Amino acid sequence: MTKHASDETDFRRAAELQNSGDSAGAFALYRKLYPRHQKSPEFLIHMAICAVSLHKFEQARKLAQSILRLRPDAGSAYNVLGVVAMRENDLATAAKHFGDFVAHAPAHADARLNLAEALNKLNRAEQAAEHQRRACELAPTRADTFYLYATTLRALGRKDEAIRNFRRALELNPDYAGAWKMLAELRALAPADIPTMTAALERLSGHDEEQAKLHFALATQFDQNKVYDQAFKHLDAGNGLVRKALNYDVAKDEWLMSNIATTFDAGWMERFASKGLDSPRPIFIVGMPRSGTTLVEQILAGHSDVYAGDELSFLAEAITAHGEYPTAVRKWTQKTLHAIGKRYLSALDNLNADCPHVTDKMPSNFLYLGVIRAIFPNARILHCMRDPIDTCLGNYRQMFTVGQHFSYDQRDLARYFKAYQTLMEHWRSLFGAAILDVRYEDVVQAPEQQARRIVAHCGLDWQDGCIDLTASKRAVYTASAAQVRDGIHTEYLERWRPYAPHIQVLIDGLSA
Repeated sequence: MTKHASDETDFRRAAELQNSGDSAGAFALYRKLYPRHQKSPEFLIHMAICAVSLHKFEQARKLAQSILRLRPDAGSAYNVLGVVAMRENDLATAAKHFGDFVAHAPAHADARLNLAEALNKLNRAEQAAEHQRRACELAPTRADTFYLYATTLRALGRKDEAIRNFRRALELNPDYAGAWKMLAELRALAPADIPTMTAALERLSGHDEEQAKLHFALATQFDQNKVYDQAFKHLDAGNGLVRKALNYDVAKDEWLMSNIATTFDAGWMERFASKGLDSPRPIFIVGMPRSGTTLVEQILAGHSDVYAGDELSFLAEAITAHGEYPTAVRKWTQKTLHAIGKRYLSALDNLNADCPHVTDKMPSNFLYLGVIRAIFPNARILHCMRDPIDTCLGNYRQMFTVGQHFSYDQRDLARYFKAYQTLMEHWRSLFGAAILDVRYEDVVQAPEQQARRIVAHCGLDWQDGCIDLTASKRAVYTASAAQVRDGIHTEYLERWRPYAPHIQVLIDGLSA
């Protein structure tokens, strides 16, 4: 930084702004410096990283490509390209770039962790786990590497290995709340862990998200021990900590669902009838979270013609790219619908190009059933249902990674659930038997009968693998990852009853 007297000062100032979170201020300085330093890979990588943080993805891509022209072995440039591809949901390209990063920096733990993240999103968990295992060797004092490795092992059903690595993360950082939460969900906590977790809870005072994870972990442990009053005490505390950090108003979701029903009336559907895409490839599994969507997907995943896609964000992203939903829908044309459909199918191809059918079990796709029927008239739709109180309590007992803001307050839960029910009644009035209602209680009490019904609705021949869930080797990343590998059983019927004294607000709200 010697080409201009003030460059060194400006560069240091830009780095300080970037580190403090003022990416816009930093980028303004980088642009000022760019004409004189566009041949410096070190400068360009700082600017590229700043561009990524500002979602200036095309600029970040061009800057990274400039670095590679100057220095083809610059692993950090491949990393930027990978991050950009991930943000754009181009997972295959992201994996390629992160793979190049690893090839140029094989001893870089973060390179392997980034590649593993992309591979996990591509449902290539075995490969992801191997890179995470190597990252643990390269960074043996970092708790996060062992935690990430353990989460992939958990998804793969390698429970004992997962437990060992969560424990290793806790040896390195006893306050690693996420690891405690995972151990609780795996039923791998011991009585001696309770005072240790309680001490961690006190040390994490002021760190609401981490405290919330510990409260949810303790709630799970007390629930398993059937100490329900203590379990609910921690549930209430954990939900309260999450809820206070959210700027959430359930009335907006109620309005959204009402507006969707008004927008997608019989006239709108008739307007686009017989104008969709022919593809029968997607199988949509919708409903409230904790209603059995993972169980239904696992049944279908046992079929050789079905690839389990898990919870995919592709549809929502394709729809919102064409304006605010559902307001913009009134201006859509057949061309708009085809563009959304082709983008969605392309994303499925990036995930798996070979299998005839791909499941998408994003529960909130129930918001988009009008779009789905217009674009994919041959796609199969399964709607998962469960006892309303069990469904809502299941949400209240889960600290979600993202979204589901309605789930952290009993009143919000009841109002959201009733709005969802009303919208589903609207879809049934339009689409009738095109939507198959699948009741969780029916599935666990008559597994083969219901599995055959599900498979038949999807237009598939019966295969015995659809009923042997414990034989599945696929990775399961959702909150039900530990439960679904236990096979189909009735243990979780009427889970709400021991909590009845504590959830009267929810019960009253659902019955109002």
